[in-house]
Amino acid sequence: MALPQALTHSPLVILTGAGASVPLGLNTTAEFRRRFYDTQIHERMLDQDAEFYKFVLDRLGGPAAADIEVVLARLESNADWASKLASDPQFMSTVLYGNLERIGAFAGWNRRLADAIYDDVIDHYGRIDAVKAAQLYRGLLEVFKDQLMESLGIGTLPFFTLNYDTAVEDACRQLGIKVVDGFAEGGYTGRRWDATEYTEYEEAPGQLSVALVKLHGSVRLARRPDGVLVEVPTGLRRDPQPQRHALLYPSLSPKALREEPFRTNYRLMRGCLMHAQLLAVIGCSMRDQELNDLICECMDANDALHLVAVGPDASVEGLSAAIGCDATRLGTSRGCFEIEEDAALRAGKGRLINALRRWMATAQGERQAPHRFGSDASM
Repeated sequence: MALPQALTHSPLVILTGAGASVPLGLNTTAEFRRRFYDTQIHERMLDQDAEFYKFVLDRLGGPAAADIEVVLARLESNADWASKLASDPQFMSTVLYGNLERIGAFAGWNRRLADAIYDDVIDHYGRIDAVKAAQLYRGLLEVFKDQLMESLGIGTLPFFTLNYDTAVEDACRQLGIKVVDGFAEGGYTGRRWDATEYTEYEEAPGQLSVALVKLHGSVRLARRPDGVLVEVPTGLRRDPQPQRHALLYPSLSPKALREEPFRTNYRLMRGCLMHAQLLAVIGCSMRDQELNDLICECMDANDALHLVAVGPDASVEGLSAAIGCDATRLGTSRGCFEIEEDAALRAGKGRLINALRRWMATAQGERQAPHRFGSDASM
């Protein structure tokens, strides 16, 4: 798949995770599990039988359920495992003595709880305050336009996110920044997702454009029965018939990256990282194995690529272990992505943008660069 240089040759690439949306009232994966356990069980499971309800409490409660990614991976694998065993006559006759009803019930419990979590993902991440999103991203996107765009010599900022919410595109529209999000203007049927919005992208001279790629899909993206990907309004329940939401739910299970839009999304990221000098990761746990493998592959192929992670608990040692790459090309800026004061931003004292500027200088080999890769720094 050929990609335009305007999209892939930025020296800086942004990647955000769940931690970037916390200031907007949205949950990290650990917080999502706790909130679901505290409130959603009672709202979504009231009509279930006592045995199933105990199963739900056991699966979601206690320290073993670290976050929702762990829970969903276990539910999905157990449902698949139980279904396969139930279809094996020899196993059923020799091990379970033909007790198909019990193993069928176990498979059903796992699927029902997973479905309830999927429902809550769409409900929870489908609510965004666009004005607050603009306040949050002003310290990155609007200030980038004013303070870094010209010095880096780019007009398009590749922006990848693992989040399903609409914070980035809502912020861009509020801030008057052009956003390319894969949706093509259509007729009366509404907008469709089309890979050519990226592969045939042409840069608009003199203005900043954000090329937004939602690696795991969006609450606004759905698949029609004929396979066409279309835009749906936020605030809808999961899988508005006859469409089904097209996203990869927060699970550590292997991901269907051969399907669109995920196939194109990951190819876009690979194309950008093969030419970038700095990947700035904001609010991301770095536990997605497919993503870590892609980053490691690109760092092996692109000697100029460095990575800096922004987060309160980020560490070079943890990053190196997660990605499997040389720690001397990794750095961290410990701090929180948050709404910054207008006066500080206007004075050029934005914490996030200056942290990125310092690490960019280091990645580009400037003699007086203030940070050193292989180390942790404060933002």
